[in-house]
Amino acid sequence: MDKGQIRKARLKDVLRIVKLHSYLIKHLHSVNPRMYTESADKSEQKRFEKNLKKYLKDKNSLVLVYEINNKINGYAISRIKEYPSFISFRKYGEIHEVVVSKDMQEKGIGSKFVKKIISFFKSRKVKIAELLIDSRNLAGLKAWSKAGFKEELKIMKKFI
Repeated sequence: MDKGQIRKARLKDVLRIVKLHSYLIKHLHSVNPRMYTESADKSEQKRFEKNLKKYLKDKNSLVLVYEINNKINGYAISRIKEYPSFISFRKYGEIHEVVVSKDMQEKGIGSKFVKKIISFFKSRKVKIAELLIDSRNLAGLKAWSKAGFKEELKIMKKFI
C-alpha cells in the first residue's frame, strides 16, 4: 500500500527536484526529439534550480512534492499569473510542470497533484487553470483530458 504523501516543497528538496526534472526532459525528448534535447546542460539545470528557489518563496506559486520513504518521486509547480487587461479573467493559474517518476505512474499521484493545485487556485479566487503540453505527448493529453482540461488555443510552429 502506498504510504507516500504530497506536501509543500522546501528548500532542502531543490536538488532532488532538479534531478527528477531531468526525467521530464528525457520524456519530452522521446515525445518530440526535433524540439527537445536529450538532457539539460549545466546552465539550464542552474536556471531551473534558481527559478525553483524563486517559486518556493513566492506567495503566488505552489511547489509540491510526492515523497515516499524519504524519496521524492514527483513534483508539481504552479503559479498565479495575470492575463492582459483585455482578457475577461485577469488572474489565471498556470500549471507549469507535473512530473511523476516512471515507477510511480498510474497510481493517481498526478491526479492528487492536480486536485491540490486547483484547490490552491480556488483559494486565491482564480477561475481558470491552464497549461502547455506538446501535442505529441499522447499520455499527457489523455491525463489532462481526464482531469477536465480542454484544448482552447493552438500554438503553431514552422521550422525555418
